[in-house]
Amino acid sequence: MSQKTQTHHKTLGRIAACTAVALAAGTLLAGPASAAGDRPDRGFDTTEHLGPQQQVVQPGPLPEAAAPRGTFAAAAGARTAPRFDADGDGKADVLYRAIDGRYFVNPGSGSSPFTYKVGRPATNFEYKDVIPVGNLTGDKSTELLTLSPDGALTLYPGAGRTGTSTTARWSGRGWTMYNKIIAPGDLTGDGKADLLARTHSGVLYLYPSTGNASDPFKAPVKVGAGWQAFDQLVGAGDTDGDGRADLVVRTPGGDLYRYPGTGKASEPFGARKKVGFGYQTYNQLVGVDDRNGDGLGDLMARTVGGSAYLYHSDGKGGFKARSYAGDRWNVSTNFAAQGAVPGFGRNDLVGRDGAGTLWWYFSKNNGTLGARQKLSKDGGWLGANVNYVSSLDNDSDGDLVEIWNGHLFKEATDMGAGWGVYNALAGVGDLSGDGRGDLLARDRSGNLYLYKTQGGKLAPRIKVGAGWGGYNKLAGAGDMTGDGRADLVARDGRGNLYLYPGTGNAKAPFAGRVKIGTGYGAYRQLVVTGDLNGDSRADLVATDSSGNLWRYTSYGSGKLTARAKIGTGYQIYGNLY
Repeated sequence: MSQKTQTHHKTLGRIAACTAVALAAGTLLAGPASAAGDRPDRGFDTTEHLGPQQQVVQPGPLPEAAAPRGTFAAAAGARTAPRFDADGDGKADVLYRAIDGRYFVNPGSGSSPFTYKVGRPATNFEYKDVIPVGNLTGDKSTELLTLSPDGALTLYPGAGRTGTSTTARWSGRGWTMYNKIIAPGDLTGDGKADLLARTHSGVLYLYPSTGNASDPFKAPVKVGAGWQAFDQLVGAGDTDGDGRADLVVRTPGGDLYRYPGTGKASEPFGARKKVGFGYQTYNQLVGVDDRNGDGLGDLMARTVGGSAYLYHSDGKGGFKARSYAGDRWNVSTNFAAQGAVPGFGRNDLVGRDGAGTLWWYFSKNNGTLGARQKLSKDGGWLGANVNYVSSLDNDSDGDLVEIWNGHLFKEATDMGAGWGVYNALAGVGDLSGDGRGDLLARDRSGNLYLYKTQGGKLAPRIKVGAGWGGYNKLAGAGDMTGDGRADLVARDGRGNLYLYPGTGNAKAPFAGRVKIGTGYGAYRQLVVTGDLNGDSRADLVATDSSGNLWRYTSYGSGKLTARAKIGTGYQIYGNLY
């Protein structure tokens, strides 16, 4: 597998650099299968791959942050310390991952964004989230936590303008039990930055800081249940001037609440207070610390179109009227300190035209797709039994797969024989809760099987249900409900659309189905693409008989908005993935 390059999205780099992958389902053999016969050289066209980096312009600088007042201590004039300060000027900077996978810093100095290397990853797409902690250990630099898809949380010290240190100070596993991790500042009153973590079921825990980099957090303290009611949780710093960090949350309906910090580990928050409404117009809320030098924590909010607005604290726990802060922020696929559950997985579209040529569309993260790019040589995939599924590795890429002579291929790897017994496949992401993408396969009797990925191989199949033969489409590419788990969409012969929410349990990967639409039989193609509009939830696209491409945006607990037309001319594709 090729690693991500600086010239195009890793999905393109991977597909273009690797031999074709094959997909057709069947009984998995214990080891590598014997030769599947001479497969055609499908070929890839690497000459036209421009990728997002050449097509997406980075946003301009945010308004310059005011000079900090005094020292950043709880009782001093400035109470909200910067959780991330790459250039060491004492002003909070904004860190984000761009569409092409590179990390950028938008500095508090008001100068242009610059690239930033986080930790020591094989590729930036291997991080599920990056969390700015602040000065956790009392030295002169702010620190970052990175979260891997398989649940490794790692602490890196800041090293300056070019990036963090490549040497981790601490790493711990088991964090897949949470769908959201936040570092809001000091919640216990000891001057040390603490951590919050929410489970998929909505239970919130506090991890008090020790101040020791080699063992940074104490045992978790249960804060309470019911926190799944909020789709955004933002560590906002001190918003009321009492020297304690506060938490700002949003409901799916757009109501904004503040939970004031108490300084007590046993009960870190006081009663919530409603501080705003109408915030559903934003796809991300971001804690940007103190932007105007008054010592209070501020928020940044981004619209689907990519415009950013700043909300400065009013000193009473609420926020002043918004101020415009620039556009083109749709380039960010993940803000450090963002409010939504981090999105992870593919967010693109692949089409095969009538001649057998593959084309690729990347998400512009604003509800639309970038200009198509030629992915294969002319006619290279004509007649191939091919599919494009969410990653079967520990990253966020999609995988191109093909079935050839009953064998399942992933890239150049023959994964086993006997896959001809299946008539449908779906790779929706992680269904077992281990952070690795899995594969679903349905046989001709309507039985559904789950194949977990383990170390680049597929584990023996697990039967997860029967009666699935009534569906003519199974699709998925990540989380549609906002709980951080991969979900499945199914369409029956009458055009009814159903959502099967993921559970994280490999033996019973889906909760009971929920009907989410009717009339979908009118569409020739139906694809769950992953997140297209920057809210971290997977969306759905469909083509009608005239070749129009329609987007259905997921929201709330897996509901779909009214369709929006985002393209024409898609009748040329016999298959969309």
